[in-house]
This record gives sequence, structure tokens and C-alpha cells, in this order.
Amino acid sequence: MIIGTPDVPVVSQDHEVSPSPDVPALRVHRRRIGPVLVLSPVGDLDVVTAPTFATVATAALWRTRSLVVDLSAVTFVDCCAVGRLVAVTRLAARTGVRVAVAGLPEPVHRLFAVLDLYPVLGGRHDVAGECRLASQHPGVDPDERLPAPTRAGATQPWARP
Repeated sequence: MIIGTPDVPVVSQDHEVSPSPDVPALRVHRRRIGPVLVLSPVGDLDVVTAPTFATVATAALWRTRSLVVDLSAVTFVDCCAVGRLVAVTRLAARTGVRVAVAGLPEPVHRLFAVLDLYPVLGGRHDVAGECRLASQHPGVDPDERLPAPTRAGATQPWARP
């Protein structure tokens, strides 16, 4: 747990989201550490939960200049989740938001090494380290970003036009 200091406040919220009653809910802990928004999914990130997490992360891009995805409470990651993380990162790059993952458990570290994901998603630092890096490179002012997509499906970075 990261404790806020007087100059770096921490604001926390928990969210539980499910696209339908048939899909297991995904818990996502959301907190702000200074200017950085940290999303912490809890449980498995797989073909069932990855779309929900990608929707939450995509919505978060419009609320911050820097986003850190804390994977320390994730117990499993599959290729679908990796694809969604890469898609969110690409969308973030187009909108001027810095995104990095942090707090990878050992099995996820192995997956990142095998797939060579560190250059794309980060993951070499803990959450505090990524927040420090984000503070040094805060991204663009939210008012200078591209306008929010309005085309149907455009808010889903993995959807092809």
C-alpha cells in the first residue's frame, strides 16, 4: 500500500463492474496518487473479464494525463487481456496519456518476458516507481487532447472501423 504525503495525496475508490449478469464481476480499485490515476484490477484478467477492464481503462484515459495499471492483485493474465492492455496503451499514446503497468506478480513477469511486452507496456517498476516516472513526464494538458471519439465503437480501442 502506498501512503500519501502532504504533497502527494491519495484518493481511493472501489468499483465492481459486470457487463451482464452472466459475466463475473471484475473488481477494480481506483486511486489517485498525486496527478497519476492508478487502476488495480483484482482476480483474473482473461477472455471474460478483459473487455470489462479495457472499458474501465479506456474511460479513465479521459480523466488523467498518466495512468498506471497495478497488476499486483491479478492472479492470471491470458492473451486476450494482453491484447486489451496493448490496445488501451495505443489509444493512450494517440490521446497524449502516459500508460504503464506495474506491480507484476512473478507469473505475469514471465509472460511479459516471453512476449517481450516491457517496451510496450512497462512493468519493470513497482507502483511507486511508475508514479514517480509519470510525475516526471505528466503527458499533455487534458484540454489539448484529441476530442473524445463519437463514432459507434470508437471508444473501444480494440474495435476495428
